[in-house]
Amino acid sequence: GFKDIVAEKNGYIRKIYSSKGQVLKNIDDYVKKGEIIISGTIFRNEKPISKVRANGKVYAEVWYIVKVNKDINHISLIDTDKSYKKLVLKIGNNEFNIFKIKTNDDKNQKKNIFSNNLFSLYFEKEKIYKNETIKYTDRELINLLETKAKKGIEKTLEKDEYIIKQKTLKKVKENGKIYLDVFFKVYEDIAKEENL
Repeated sequence: GFKDIVAEKNGYIRKIYSSKGQVLKNIDDYVKKGEIIISGTIFRNEKPISKVRANGKVYAEVWYIVKVNKDINHISLIDTDKSYKKLVLKIGNNEFNIFKIKTNDDKNQKKNIFSNNLFSLYFEKEKIYKNETIKYTDRELINLLETKAKKGIEKTLEKDEYIIKQKTLKKVKENGKIYLDVFFKVYEDIAKEENL
C-alpha cells in the first residue's frame, strides 16, 4: 500500500536517505512525533500527481532523560567457597534431605548411590552463600548509576545509532538512596511507516 514516512519521536533531523517519496523536511529541522518527513504523495505545482510507498531512513538527534536510583547500602550474596554435601532421598517429584555435612570437597556436584523406579538416593553438593552489605561511596554509586543509564539506552540502539552526549543533570540523596537524572543526546533513525 501507499505509505508516508513519519517521525516516530521528536528530534532534530541530521540525515535523510530516501529512494521513494517526496522529502518534505530539511537537515536541522525540528520534527515532532507523527510529522510527515517523506511523503508518499508526490506533488507538482502543489497538486498531488501520484502516490507511492515512501521509504527511507531519517537520522535525528533525539533527547532523553533517564531516571535511575540505587541504595547506598547494597546487600549482596557472596560465595563463601564452602559447601554442604547432602544426602537426598527422592521419591517421585519430592526430595528429602536426610543430612547435610560441611565440606571443602570441590569434586562432583551429584553422586548416585542407588536408583530404581520408585526412589533414588544420592549425594549432592550445595554451595554456601552469605549476605554481605556493601557500602558504596557517593562517587561509586553515581558511576554505577551513570553506567546503568547508559547501558539502558545502548540496549535500544541499532548498530548505526549511537550516543552523542551524556550528562548527569540532577543528583539527589535521600532515604538511603541516590537518585540521578541522566540526560542523553542520541543519534538514531526515527523513520516510521504510516499508511496514507
